[in-house]
Amino acid sequence: MTEKLTKDIIIPTSRCDFDGLLGIPETFSLMMDLATEHAQSIDLGISSIGKKNLFWLAVRTRIHFFKRPRIEEKVTLSTWPEKPQRLRNNRSYLIEKDGERLVEGKTEWAILNTVTNKLVKGDEVYPEGLIFEPLSVFDDPFERVKDNFEEEERFASYTVRSTDIDLGGHMNNSAYPRALFSVFSTDERKAMNISGIDVRFVAPAYEGEELFIYRHQTENKTEYAMKKQDGTTVLLASVW
Repeated sequence: MTEKLTKDIIIPTSRCDFDGLLGIPETFSLMMDLATEHAQSIDLGISSIGKKNLFWLAVRTRIHFFKRPRIEEKVTLSTWPEKPQRLRNNRSYLIEKDGERLVEGKTEWAILNTVTNKLVKGDEVYPEGLIFEPLSVFDDPFERVKDNFEEEERFASYTVRSTDIDLGGHMNNSAYPRALFSVFSTDERKAMNISGIDVRFVAPAYEGEELFIYRHQTENKTEYAMKKQDGTTVLLASVW
């Protein structure tokens, strides 16, 4: 049983940003696709666990960008699940070029029983005999962004489109960072010079809902929140 997936790809045009480099929101999508492919190979894909009334929920994602790969560049992708810890299940990701680490990421997942609406322990779901990689891609903890944004920190809004909706009927995880960065101009995004992003998916958003975007600056990071009209927070993020 394959405990780690490694494959070479050519960075496609559709994944690249205005600067000809792998886009930041697109990196979320690429990691999700990689996780889905590997999960399917170990009988934990959407169709397999769906038969057991289970569903994967992404809770947090943290990505470090050392050097975003360019369009048509050949790179090596790797992903592996880490040993489950109670109700949280971490998965590591790497994008490398000839041994050079370009991008590294980690996602924290939970497994939801769609009948009981309760979380299920990972060691009850992962197949017997699966050997977990002993190392994590990095030891940095996930960010703890405090949800204490003030009304005057609201600076933009975004209406959830039909193209943002996934199989679960709510906004796809990769659609949140795409929505967040869509409110900035290309010049503003260039000035950000982003080397890392950490997001926490707090609550689902649905088609037609208007999300208000808040931000405040810390000493070396910018923190963001996406909230519904009733004040419900759907996303907290830290960008540096």
